[in-house]
Amino acid sequence: MMRMDSGYAAMTFPKARLAVSACLFLGWLGFLFFLWWQAPTVVLSKPQFLIAQAYVVVDIKAGGRGPMGADEEVKVVSVLWPEKVRQDLAGQVLRIPEVASCTETSGYQRPGIYLLPLMKAPDSWIIAPVPRLEYFPREKPTHGSLEAAGIFGVRSAWRLPYDEAKKVKKDWEALGYDHVALRAEELRIYVWNADAKTQVNDLIASKK
Repeated sequence: MMRMDSGYAAMTFPKARLAVSACLFLGWLGFLFFLWWQAPTVVLSKPQFLIAQAYVVVDIKAGGRGPMGADEEVKVVSVLWPEKVRQDLAGQVLRIPEVASCTETSGYQRPGIYLLPLMKAPDSWIIAPVPRLEYFPREKPTHGSLEAAGIFGVRSAWRLPYDEAKKVKKDWEALGYDHVALRAEELRIYVWNADAKTQVNDLIASKK
């Protein structure tokens, strides 16, 4: 009788351990799913917003000639910060050429409402770039600007999609330009949703 009880226990304990392990594993998967579910759908680049001079919500329409068909002319829906820019840009239509070259890598998905961190150029507004480390960049660049000099004169191309910029660089070098400089940049725009609103409001509150 003792032998039967011992054998039964020897069979039961491994099954119990297996059941406990399975429950722990399922619990871990559930926890990972919870973290994924709670994660924000949009994550703003704080360094990009720190160097930006305005936070603007715009309506991007289709009809552009860029890789995703976004129109470079955007309608300002609202200016979140600062107040002096809000008075100047509210309801305006801005021409921001690099919007047309934004792809999914840059945050563009489809026509709709987006949050743009902007910087003032001499006669226009441009998307503020994500500050990049020269030797240890975090992400692959999304755009590139070119400057070339040679016996054929000086040429420049501003904020092309990065792969296109590399191709243009090779073409210019083949044409005989001695010095072709390619400046890599990372541009991001953000779908305007509850996550983006919460994060940008926190950034604005930190400036007060």
